[in-house]
Amino acid sequence: RGPRIIDVGIEGPGGQRALWRRAWRDKVLPALAAHRPDLIVVSAGFDAHRKDDMNSGFLGLLEADYQWLTRELVKVANAHCGGRVVSVLEGGYRIQGGIVSAFARSVAAHVRALGEGSLAAYCPDDVRAEREQERRKREAQEARQRELLRQRELLFMAAPAAS
Repeated sequence: RGPRIIDVGIEGPGGQRALWRRAWRDKVLPALAAHRPDLIVVSAGFDAHRKDDMNSGFLGLLEADYQWLTRELVKVANAHCGGRVVSVLEGGYRIQGGIVSAFARSVAAHVRALGEGSLAAYCPDDVRAEREQERRKREAQEARQRELLRQRELLFMAAPAAS
């Protein structure tokens, strides 16, 4: 089998963190696990950060998102290639703010996740459980919104008509 490209096509701009995570969780990570790699090489770039001018706020990721993805990649590595992960830092960043810049915080989150020493392995059942939890949360939010609309309608109907 030759190289494979997985196009997840996230609409933007702005605040697409949940879609980004879902794309990794539901498409990219399962495909990577199915490939059963001997080694995972990460070209670690952080320009999708909310505060990075380079992406114009397109995805709006935070340090926690980079840390989450790194943990997930380590799980795949633990399951298929003895935990072997090589991470190479991409360059070309504007790093105003020094060690408190979005770039520095993102790199720190990534390296922290690499160094946690987790032995957890990638498991498709965990992905299904996460999807189910996400579905239940979304349904609860939708139910709350419907209830708020219903209450507003009742208030509107009960309000005296203006003369």
